[in-house]
Amino acid sequence: MDSQRRHEIKKEGSRFTTSEFTDFGREVGLDEIHWWIFKKERNVAELGTRTTVALTSAERLKDTAENLGKKTPKNHAELIRSLKEFADRHLADIETLLEFANWLRERDAMAPRILFTYRVWGSTRMSDRTIEVPEELHGADTATRVSCAELALGLSERGRPTYEWVHTEMSYERYEQMDPEQFTGDQEIEIPESRVVARAARKINNECAIYFREIRDSLQNILIDVDKFQEQEEVVYNNEFWRQFIEKAVATKKTEMQLWEFKQTLPLWHVKEQPQRDQVKTSFAESLAGMANADGGVLVVGVSDNPRIIVGLSENARQLENHLKTAREAIDRHMEYDRELVKFQQVSIPTDNGDKICLVLLVAQASGVVAVHDGFNNYTYPLRRENGIEKMPSRDIQGRKAGLKADNFDFLHEIKQFVREK
Repeated sequence: MDSQRRHEIKKEGSRFTTSEFTDFGREVGLDEIHWWIFKKERNVAELGTRTTVALTSAERLKDTAENLGKKTPKNHAELIRSLKEFADRHLADIETLLEFANWLRERDAMAPRILFTYRVWGSTRMSDRTIEVPEELHGADTATRVSCAELALGLSERGRPTYEWVHTEMSYERYEQMDPEQFTGDQEIEIPESRVVARAARKINNECAIYFREIRDSLQNILIDVDKFQEQEEVVYNNEFWRQFIEKAVATKKTEMQLWEFKQTLPLWHVKEQPQRDQVKTSFAESLAGMANADGGVLVVGVSDNPRIIVGLSENARQLENHLKTAREAIDRHMEYDRELVKFQQVSIPTDNGDKICLVLLVAQASGVVAVHDGFNNYTYPLRRENGIEKMPSRDIQGRKAGLKADNFDFLHEIKQFVREK
């Protein structure tokens, strides 16, 4: 996956190269779990069911692995034997995890990566457990399988047996303690095997426990995103939910909240003359980008502000279709971002004056900085505040997004809480 996410670029007149995301890399972003569940998986419910089964096995493996270090082996052979007994005892659990990984691989060659992500493992643990496999072998040869098993059990690290790493480390410590005047270059430093085995066992057993704990955590993170996806799907296209939200938000005495905004109509639907038309389109894009650069949010069109009344969009179906097309074109032209951030939903609401159609625009929280340009190479970086839109330097907005790995609609949880409140 990593080889396809970035490509190197050599700057003209320079011997140095830099790298940038490919189209695939921009699609995946920095969060493989989110990418797979929200953009690729065709049956999220089945993924959730299979992940739950695999999680049970991972929990058992983790619990047993964490107890491996209670007894210190007498020698290296006994250490290997204890790990073999561990693997034999949990053979069914290991096969369950393998079956899950193979099921993912059958869906897509990149899918198993959701078990091995920076989100869970971190960069150091990922690099320590990465091996190069010849592409033509696809990991099917015996040597590769043995190498993978050794990594999982903690027996190897960064291409060398863990026992050798420990022996080298202890030899260096012993050398540091020796009198340099009494040490000759060809002198062999001897470390008692019992001491090496004791330390190696602690390290190996700890690494084994870490491996299965991280697998467990990966599966838990998959289920977290499955729940988010299902919650999002349940809400985004649910006319009844948005009817309840609009009716309650209209009735509340609170002013507009940070996460939503009402408009009776959109000026870009009515202004025809230039340059005013481009200006209102740019302003519309800045409103949405401001939400995306903050926490995401909802723009509801068809509600007057003062007094707050559901007036709906009075146009006929053809006019409404043209208006939606105009809004989408303004987003595509003026919002600068690699991925789609805005979802459109038409909501029918019964009123004393008959059913009214409101337009709900759901804006995701962007993991990167969303820029807006006016069509003349002038860029702004809007941020929604309580008192409106503020234009800020790009770096200031980026600083607010530290830790965000993927675009998200997490704000929907807060909106659901608002709807449930009495």
